[in-house]
Amino acid sequence: MLRQRARTLQAAVALTDAAATCGSFFTAYYLAGPLLQRLVQVKTVLPLARYYWVLLVSVPMWWTLFAVFGGYDFSPIERIRDSLRRLWRPLLVGVMAIAAFTFFRKDPEYSRRLVAAICLCNIVFIVAGRVAALHVAARIHGKTGGLRRVLVIGGQDAAEAVGRTIRQAGWGLELVGRIAPDDESRDGRGGTAGALAQLPRMLEEQSIDDVVIAEADNLASVRQIIAACEEVGVSIHIPHHFFKARLSRPHLEPFYDMAMLTFSTTPYSPMALGLKRALDIILGLALLVVASPAMLVIAILIKATSRGPVIFAQRRVGLYGRPFTMYKFRSMIQDAEERLDEVRDLNEADGPAFKIATDPRVTPVGRWLRRYSLDELPQLWNVLRGDMSLVGPRPPLPREVENYQRWQRRRLSMRPGITCIWQVSRTRHTSFEKWMEYDLHYIDNWSLWLDLKIILRTIPAVLMGRGV
Repeated sequence: MLRQRARTLQAAVALTDAAATCGSFFTAYYLAGPLLQRLVQVKTVLPLARYYWVLLVSVPMWWTLFAVFGGYDFSPIERIRDSLRRLWRPLLVGVMAIAAFTFFRKDPEYSRRLVAAICLCNIVFIVAGRVAALHVAARIHGKTGGLRRVLVIGGQDAAEAVGRTIRQAGWGLELVGRIAPDDESRDGRGGTAGALAQLPRMLEEQSIDDVVIAEADNLASVRQIIAACEEVGVSIHIPHHFFKARLSRPHLEPFYDMAMLTFSTTPYSPMALGLKRALDIILGLALLVVASPAMLVIAILIKATSRGPVIFAQRRVGLYGRPFTMYKFRSMIQDAEERLDEVRDLNEADGPAFKIATDPRVTPVGRWLRRYSLDELPQLWNVLRGDMSLVGPRPPLPREVENYQRWQRRRLSMRPGITCIWQVSRTRHTSFEKWMEYDLHYIDNWSLWLDLKIILRTIPAVLMGRGV
C-alpha cells in the first residue's frame, strides 16, 4: 500500500541529502571562507579543490549513517517533526567523525573553522531539504491522480482502528468502507459496506486498489479474500495485530524457494546486526592489542600471588541456550568452585543468581581486578570468536538457566555481552527480576546507538571502580 511510495520517497530524500551536502559545501566555502578571513583572521583559505575531501566523505557517510540510524525509515502517519527527531543522532556522529578526521589530519594549512562552517551549513541544508521533501511528498500524494482506494475487512472495532490509521495517513489513501467477515454490515465512511460474499462484486465496481484484512472468522475466510483479490490484481494487507502477537515483530524473508512471514521478538535488521558484528571484531581486536601489555602484567601478578592457572575457563550459556567456554582472569583461589557449598549461605542475590560482595574466596589481586572489571579482559577473545558481543546480556551459568522462569529465558535470544545496561546502571544491586527486565528492555529497544551509549557509560563505570 505504502511500501513503493516510501521507497520512492527514500530515494528522493537520499538525493535531496546529497544535493544539500553539495550546496552547503559551496555555500560555506564562498560565503563563510571570506567572512572568516575578515572577522577572525583565519589562515589563508586554501583553494576549493583542497577541501573536496570533505564533500567526497560526507555524501556516502550521511547515506550510511541515516540508513543505520533510521533516518530513511519514513512512516506516512507520523508528523514531519517526528521524522526530524531521528536525524540528530546520525548528524552528531557524522560531525564528530569529520571533526576527528580533521584533527588527526594534522595539516596546519587547513582552516578547521572553515571545515566547521561547512559541517554547520551541511546540517542546516539537510534539515531544510528534509522538511521541503516531506511537505512536497505529502502534497503530491494527496492531490494528484495517485489516490489509492482502500477497503477494510473485519469486525467493527478492528476495522475502525485500521480506518483511523488510513484516514490519518493521508498520502493519497482514501478509506472507501468496510466489509464484515460475517453477515454484519453497516455503512462505511466512504459509503461502501457489505458482507464478505459481496467482495468480488465490490472489487469490480468500486475501483478498489488495496484490501486490508483487519479480522477474519477463520483461515478459510482469509483464503477466500486472497483468492478474490488475486483474480483482479488487488493488493492484500494483513496488520500485525491480526495474529495476536504481543511482542513479536513480523517480516518477510526467503527460505530457499519459499517466502516466509517470520515473527521475531529479537531485532531484525541484517545491515545493523552485521555492523554490530563488524564493530565487535574491529573494536575487540583493537582493545585486545591495546590492553595486551596490561594483560601481561595482570597475568604475572596472578601467577606470583596465588597458586593455579592465570585464566579461569567456565561453561556459560550463550545465544539461544548454546553452551560455550567463557574466559576470565582468575580472581579466586584455585579450588573456588569446589568450595562453593561453604559460602552458599552468604549469597546476597535473589533468584537463580549467586553474588557475594565480599566473597572470602577472592584473592587480594582478584578483588582489585574485579573492582575495575579487569578480570573481564580475556572475554575479548570470546568476542572475536563470536561467542559474545561487546554489548549484550551477561552470559549466565547453566545452573542459573535451569531455574529461569519462561519469560526470563527470552534474554538468551540475543548474543551475550561483556557489558550491558545492568552493569552500567547505578542500581546494580537490585533484584534478579529487575536485572532480567533490564536485559529484555535492551533486546526490545536494541540499536547501534544504544550499544554506543552503553559503551560510553561503561568507561566511567570502569574508571570509578564500580565493578563487582
